[in-house]
Amino acid sequence: MAHTILVVDDDPIVHCVLCRVLEGAGYQLARANNGREALELATRDLPQLIILDVLMPDIGGLAVLRQLKNAEATKGIPVIVLTSLAQRTTQLEATASGADLFLSKPFTEAQLLTALRQLLPEPR
Repeated sequence: MAHTILVVDDDPIVHCVLCRVLEGAGYQLARANNGREALELATRDLPQLIILDVLMPDIGGLAVLRQLKNAEATKGIPVIVLTSLAQRTTQLEATASGADLFLSKPFTEAQLLTALRQLLPEPR
């Protein structure tokens, strides 16, 4: 059975690229366009992994990450944080908030798939 990945990004282009790559690699997807949706879907569906953008209009990605990691039901879900803010402080804050991996935008398909494979077995 394929792993389900929750993709959280408010940028429709990034969302489209992520979904194309992940579906092409055999993963099932759930999609959220903002932090509020991400928290609802993650709690309800318990995906095997979450890819989370930092900059979002309602609840920022790092606040979402902290809520996910503080909730009993979702604290064990691995999270890859994506951001165009490539400063070291952002990466340190993401790691301190519970991120399992950090990817800077722009990223390559190979970088994304390598990150996924570090956290999940390949889909069948």
